Amino acid sequence: YVDETCETEMVELALERVKGYSKMAEGQIAKDIYIRSSENKMVRLSEIDSEYSLILFWSTRCEHCLKLIPKIQEWYISDKPSNLEVFSVSGR
Repeated sequence: YVDETCETEMVELALERVKGYSKMAEGQIAKDIYIRSSENKMVRLSEIDSEYSLILFWSTRCEHCLKLIPKIQEWYISDKPSNLEVFSVSGR
């Protein structure tokens, strides 16, 4: 969060990030990328046969991520939403 009274270069950085994040808003089409599936196959995002795709970018150095990823996996396995595929991409 940056307000009008902030007098640092961070304002420009924050505004650039918001501009980039707006491209990832609901309803926007993501760029086509390849992701390795749990079967070790390369899958194109555009070829995923699902109404929704959740792609989680996370790091093994992130404590929050290390707590969240297993919970999402457990939810996905137990509820198995028919219209959703989940992919997890770790940057280490």
